[in-house]
Amino acid sequence: NFYETMCFGIPNVADSLEAIEKFVFTEKKYTQKQILDILKSDFADENIRLEFKNIPAKFGNDIDSVDFKAHDVLKHFCTYLKTQKSYYGMGYFPQPFTFLWLVDTGRQTMATPDGRKSGENLAYSVSPMQGVDTSGLTATFNSIAKLPHKLCAGSTSAIIGIEPSVFKNGDIYKLTTLVK
Repeated sequence: NFYETMCFGIPNVADSLEAIEKFVFTEKKYTQKQILDILKSDFADENIRLEFKNIPAKFGNDIDSVDFKAHDVLKHFCTYLKTQKSYYGMGYFPQPFTFLWLVDTGRQTMATPDGRKSGENLAYSVSPMQGVDTSGLTATFNSIAKLPHKLCAGSTSAIIGIEPSVFKNGDIYKLTTLVK
């Protein structure tokens, strides 16, 4: 007997932590309060939103600094969840698998420091946020592989878009090799 517990937005959290580290602690461009005010305004200044959205270190591009933030957040969630018991004494299994709830949950989530506006979708399960994985399929696989999947008894899932041109000119062999 157990309950599965959804874990939403791990890539969003990692990308957000990366942005906060960059703008508050490394560059000292914004204070924590200024970032909170920016988020509360839902990125009223589009240039600031694009600055946050377009930082180069995003989960899904095989960049250790942000990938290990995702790893640490998911590991913390899974480890903490092991200490919790339900009303009936049953445990919880972490399941960073969002199905379509990334839409509804995104609608209920305020703006985030990764450049995501209030109400927009969250990332799908452990997949990079839509449109930020720009370093290729291997880099995306490498980022996802750094996550502590063995702690997720409820399973992990990723949705990865592949350019349709891969299926032309006999290139399907490359894709099958990559998957294997």
